[in-house]
Amino acid sequence: VGLNDVNAYWDGSRIVIGHDTRSQWLGAMDIVGHEFAHGVDATSPGYPFAQPGLAEGTGDIMGALTEAYANEPAPFDTPDYTVGEMVDLDGGGPLRYMYNPSLTGDPNCYSSTLPPDEHTASGPLNHWFYLLAEGSNPGGGKPNSPTCNGSTVTGVGIQTAGRVFYGGLLLRTSGTKYVQERRQTLAAAKALDPTCGVFLKTKAAWNAVRVPPAPGEPNCP
Repeated sequence: VGLNDVNAYWDGSRIVIGHDTRSQWLGAMDIVGHEFAHGVDATSPGYPFAQPGLAEGTGDIMGALTEAYANEPAPFDTPDYTVGEMVDLDGGGPLRYMYNPSLTGDPNCYSSTLPPDEHTASGPLNHWFYLLAEGSNPGGGKPNSPTCNGSTVTGVGIQTAGRVFYGGLLLRTSGTKYVQERRQTLAAAKALDPTCGVFLKTKAAWNAVRVPPAPGEPNCP
């Protein structure tokens, strides 16, 4: 902590925390979790990845998981699926909305021509994780999430979604792109739940953000 810049980042061995536009330190739970996630990401198999969005999406997912684990009450950084909502990094509110990335101009849906910007291209991965964790119409005051194929998706809860995601991260290989991320998380879901319930919901969430199957994708049952 102490960087004299409006920024926070992983420098290869530690996180460096700067300040926001109000000169307050960027110490929000999801920001810190996001930056530490880059350290996890950088030591995972297959890093660096072959398509933009996977590294920053990993950070956002780990940030959401950190918030959920800490489970802080208001007015602190309560569990949610917005990124950086407690800080004023650029004066424009949350940096990203995982349940609807288009709210900040990021793509909700995958395409083979994702934007080159790493943060913008994280939209489909963030969207997939929200759909897997909470579903498209979760209720309980949680926001609905539009799907790219018009489907209705049922979530598995954030803890199970986190286990699926992390299991997939450990299966990443050199050249991992979104389609391989789909295959690897499906393999992780199948290993996690032999009844195939988690697998089918993981697959439905990927279909809902239009990430197509990859060669060698597992089936269940």
